[in-house]
Amino acid sequence: MGRVGVQSGELDDHSDVFDEAAAVLVDESSDCIPSTTAAHSNSDPQTVAVLPSILEGNVVSAVLGGLSLVYLWAFASLYVQLPGLYGSEGVLPVDIILHRDSPSLANVKTAPRLSWKSLGQELMKFQSAAAMGPAFGHHTETVLDIITLVGMSLALVSLVWPSWRVGPVYAVLLLLYRSFLLVGSTFLHFQWDILLLEIGALGVVAAPLYYSSNREKSAATGEVSRWLFRFLAFKLMFQSGVVKLTSGCPTWWNLSALTVHYESQCLPTPLAFYFHHLPPWGHQASVLATYFIEIILPFLFFIKLVPCELLTFGAQLLLMGLIGATGNYNFFNVLTVVLSTALLSDDGVKALFCGGRRGTRQLWAAVLLGGVLAAASAMLWVTVEDGPKFRLNFSTATFVPWLEDALLIGLALGLVSLLWAVLTDTVAVARSRNGRVSRMIGVSVRGAIAALYFVANLVAVTRVDDRGKAIQRIQAYSAKLWHHALITHNYASQFDACNSYGLFRRMTGVNARPEVVIEGSMDGQVWREYNFKYKPGDVFNRPLMVAPHQPRLDWQMWFAALGSISQNGWLAVLAARLLEGSDPVLRLLGPGQPFGTTAPKFVRATLYDYHYASSTVLEGRKVLASGCYSAPGILGNDTCVCHASCWACGYGKEPTGPLDCIGCESAELGLHPVYEDGTGTCVKIAQGNDTAWWTRRYKSEYLKPLSLSDESLQRFLEDMGLGRATKRHPAKCNASTVCRSIVTIRDTLEGPLETAMLPLTIGAAMLLKVFTSMLTASAGYHGRSQTRKEKQN
Repeated sequence: MGRVGVQSGELDDHSDVFDEAAAVLVDESSDCIPSTTAAHSNSDPQTVAVLPSILEGNVVSAVLGGLSLVYLWAFASLYVQLPGLYGSEGVLPVDIILHRDSPSLANVKTAPRLSWKSLGQELMKFQSAAAMGPAFGHHTETVLDIITLVGMSLALVSLVWPSWRVGPVYAVLLLLYRSFLLVGSTFLHFQWDILLLEIGALGVVAAPLYYSSNREKSAATGEVSRWLFRFLAFKLMFQSGVVKLTSGCPTWWNLSALTVHYESQCLPTPLAFYFHHLPPWGHQASVLATYFIEIILPFLFFIKLVPCELLTFGAQLLLMGLIGATGNYNFFNVLTVVLSTALLSDDGVKALFCGGRRGTRQLWAAVLLGGVLAAASAMLWVTVEDGPKFRLNFSTATFVPWLEDALLIGLALGLVSLLWAVLTDTVAVARSRNGRVSRMIGVSVRGAIAALYFVANLVAVTRVDDRGKAIQRIQAYSAKLWHHALITHNYASQFDACNSYGLFRRMTGVNARPEVVIEGSMDGQVWREYNFKYKPGDVFNRPLMVAPHQPRLDWQMWFAALGSISQNGWLAVLAARLLEGSDPVLRLLGPGQPFGTTAPKFVRATLYDYHYASSTVLEGRKVLASGCYSAPGILGNDTCVCHASCWACGYGKEPTGPLDCIGCESAELGLHPVYEDGTGTCVKIAQGNDTAWWTRRYKSEYLKPLSLSDESLQRFLEDMGLGRATKRHPAKCNASTVCRSIVTIRDTLEGPLETAMLPLTIGAAMLLKVFTSMLTASAGYHGRSQTRKEKQN
């Protein structure tokens, strides 16, 4: 019996280990635990609803945790693309960028070492941690690899453990990501990169200097921190909505923008294909809903009523969810939702997650408020015609004066809200029991920074007013205030801490979606197409869901199609890398390339117009809409003269006339170029169950055929300071062990990070959380065992 008793006691102790581990995983917030009745006072209270553990009872902590998540995705996405984009064999080698954009940094690279003092001076001068590589004798590409790994590690740790969500950690993350932006050149100049930096700068201010489990302290300094994020959310949404109308884009004014958007956006998802085929009135209603969410609702961001908080947060969640479901905008949608979390107060979080009768009433009040505001806005500014068809009943002449008044009203609401936030935090500190002096200093510092941020944004926010009437009214009120606003804005913008935004300002691809197709050839006659992983190319390739990963080369190819080769010189460098058979660049494009590991002799680029396909099933085959298309083995022009078509890939003979196309086949693709009803219109037919997602028509030559011996290409590369790509040699990296480790990690994680970044993040966070929970519980178990032994002795 004694032996059994000992085993039973050990089992009880071990069960405590798992109980404590589970307790760490769940935030048992008393705010969401209902009070127990007297009849059940002796029983353990049961949690019927709990706040997500990321909140830790504090909305600011939730925003910071979400910011860590976005940082993790951003660094991970860059990590797998570094060799192809910025490596020595990449499209834009980082050493060349640093040498070209920062000539004085070239002197740093030639110096054997730098002192810590001179290193600090260089960092202040270039504001990029990339300067640390040459300073310590390491290859810059290796330093960028280390930066991404350090950034990923810090972001993951601060995501999992709230005790790491402190100012110094977010300052390091901001410095590391900004280092990439400064050397990233073409591939990192996106608005969401700038937005991440601005939110990251606010995160440094909003986060505590050190972690404290005292919720009284966190609550005493939370309102000003929340205001910083709310004001940025107002600027982002209001500017994004207003610029659609101030740009004068006719598709936004006639409410037809979304009939173009789903097809012409950079990387559509499969759902975009189906949204594109919605009826016209559905697209018009969606545009009106976008205006309501982006222009009208932001004024409620500053009103501290729970129904207003729930309405605005829910609207942002809906908008970002739909944008993310129909387009691959990497981490932008999640980042905006994270920013919008600051619209909720602690009471709003309780109503959203804890429910109850009071929470349910507040949710219904938010729905009712949204319905009333939407109906009032529609009555004032929208006319419904037969069809049904919607039309805006105002013009630019009436919208611009309204905008001037709206800007001033929004700024006034922001100022009043800031003063209220400072007052709230001050009163909370005065009522606290201890640490009043240090907490009051924290409130004062945050309040001063928030005031400077507001003053700087007087310039950023009013930039959407093209006529400048709002600026003139501010100057009339106080010319000195506007002068200080300009100085503050110019200083803050140098560090990307105060920016203007204008997402989807104008619709591109109104008549067709332009797309650049790159082809290679061994003899200048037979041309084969390079396939990208994610951007449209082969019309039978299904669009993919790739967010939160951002394939930056695919994205930049979309921008290149909107311009010319003279505006996108980097594409000529890409052609040179393909001619050299650069392995990192080919890995960016993906597997299954036409020449394998062999480099082609010639490379060219052709411009096509793409449209979503409207396929018709005929006897088990999918027949595309009429038009001339290009694929490996098929190339035609508007009259379908089949120039270098059937024989292009070696699957037939050189055509002697148009009708020779009829019998040509591509065994590799299963495609048949034929003529439809003998009318001279060339179509493609896919066999079996293949589904065509796109149709395309030849438009023009984008880049003439080039070879490595082409003098114009060699002259261009020399002018860019690029020259031929050189293979990385282990001797070039002083820390060879570090280099090998980096390559091993990248080869292991490249596929999962691109295709399964979200589940991989969840899995890693859960494993770390469970592991540390078990360690904590095990330490408690051994401590209790030691105490029990001491008592027995």
